[in-house]
Amino acid sequence: MTIEPSPAPIRRRRRIAVASVLVFAAVALVTGGVIYDRGAALRVGWRRLELERAVGPHDEPWDPDLAETLDAALDALAALGEPGWAEVEAIAFERDLVAKPGRTWTAVRQAALDRIWARATDGVGLPDVDSGLILEIVLLGRGLERPEAAEAFASLGDRIDETEWVDAAVLVMLTDTDPTASAEACRFLVRAEPPDAAAAIRAAAETSPHPRTRYLAAFLGVARTEGREPDADFIRPFLDDPAERLRVEAASWLILDGDAVGVPILVDALRAKAPAELRYEAALGLEEAADPRTVAALVDAHDGSIDIGVPSTIRRRANLALEAITGHRLGPSETWGDWWHEHRDGYPPQLVLSSDARADRGPP
Repeated sequence: MTIEPSPAPIRRRRRIAVASVLVFAAVALVTGGVIYDRGAALRVGWRRLELERAVGPHDEPWDPDLAETLDAALDALAALGEPGWAEVEAIAFERDLVAKPGRTWTAVRQAALDRIWARATDGVGLPDVDSGLILEIVLLGRGLERPEAAEAFASLGDRIDETEWVDAAVLVMLTDTDPTASAEACRFLVRAEPPDAAAAIRAAAETSPHPRTRYLAAFLGVARTEGREPDADFIRPFLDDPAERLRVEAASWLILDGDAVGVPILVDALRAKAPAELRYEAALGLEEAADPRTVAALVDAHDGSIDIGVPSTIRRRANLALEAITGHRLGPSETWGDWWHEHRDGYPPQLVLSSDARADRGPP
């Protein structure tokens, strides 16, 4: 009689063999993964070292000529896949390295943030980090009025509380080397009117390298965040600001406060090559000042003897200023040039364009 082997031991042996294969495969996979991870880490570390060497010490002044080198170094990191992107994110969120505007690592971090934002808009998604830092990505170099920034704000929803919004906006306003990003962060703070940002707004007005940021902070932000108009002592230094727009604004503001020290600045802003909006603001300020020394400059601005084709808005504003100063209204066929030729002897010596204005030192 033939005895058939029991199927139970055979099944056990098969199960043991299969299990052994699976264990071996798992060990191989884990071991291979460790080797792969170590290799990836080495490559990422090497690329990070290359970036450090390329752009120099963290606290050195940023050299714009290094922009292409920086872009290439960050692109090399991103090309390593997820390990490389993890390092780009690590660089982007090294918040303690962003201490001073115009420094090397500030620019590096901003470039890394730009890449993360670009990746997010491609559907990869924002990294799961502190939401205040995410807001920095939104603010950095985008402009709060742009559609993608508005969408990002909406998508963050209640993940960001007011304190984080303010902290992130202050950081961008004070440290961003991009003028648009800094100004838009300042604009956001001006609209939000957070009292905790008052000191930062005042600091931006006095120290920001960006004219638009200084303008928004000084002439809108200080009043809104401090709950009162800035005093003349705060405004007066802006009469010497490198940006003509701020000089004109300061002069006009002081005139409203009863101080005509900035009238020559407004006369300069009437020159032919000044932007139309500055010429308009200058005529408006001179109407308020009603200084008889400015009649000749206003006549030139009105009649077009400074240039040809004076915009009608400037002509109207200059006309109102001349009426306020002289008390005269032109007849149907009369010109201010003719009137001035007949009446100039009754007025004090006139203010003329400064040498800088005559040379037109360029746009504001």
